[in-house]
Amino acid sequence: MKTNKFTLTASFVFAFMCFTASSQVNPNAIFSDVDDTKQYDVLALAKMDSNLSTFAELAEMSGLAASIDLADDYTVFIPTNDAFTQLTKEKYSELTDSSNKVMLINILKRHFLPNKVYSTDFNDSQVIDTNGDENISVSKTSLGNTIFIGGAQVIKADVDASNGVIHIVDRVVEANTDVLTN
Repeated sequence: MKTNKFTLTASFVFAFMCFTASSQVNPNAIFSDVDDTKQYDVLALAKMDSNLSTFAELAEMSGLAASIDLADDYTVFIPTNDAFTQLTKEKYSELTDSSNKVMLINILKRHFLPNKVYSTDFNDSQVIDTNGDENISVSKTSLGNTIFIGGAQVIKADVDASNGVIHIVDRVVEANTDVLTN
């Protein structure tokens, strides 16, 4: 009987791992059904792609959506929905609690730069000063083809929108002093 339980448990774990691996975002699929991304603003594009809906919802919840729509020529690092599932359940719950709006705004602000920055503009060991009291680390692999911003890997870079440039990342961007996941 124990053998059957083990087999059933092992099968479940294997099936879960396969489902998790297959549910990861294909970067090439993001915005694949949009003919010209430059026709849409950053938030409209995020709302158009089901892989980015959590970020769009959090921007609305924080009250930053209006500012995002009005801003011009900025850079945004948009985490995929999968990136938000990497946060602990408690951290995500805390982040989305309406009494923690300031914390949500501060975390979302880490995902914005006030000017357009393309992937070729990032340097290895660069530090981005976000708002005077937080720094975000930038690193590149030795060949320079993989970029990490605040611990998040850029999985799709240089998507031009009408009001800025988008980089899709696989994690929530962390400040050098922050640890969002356990």
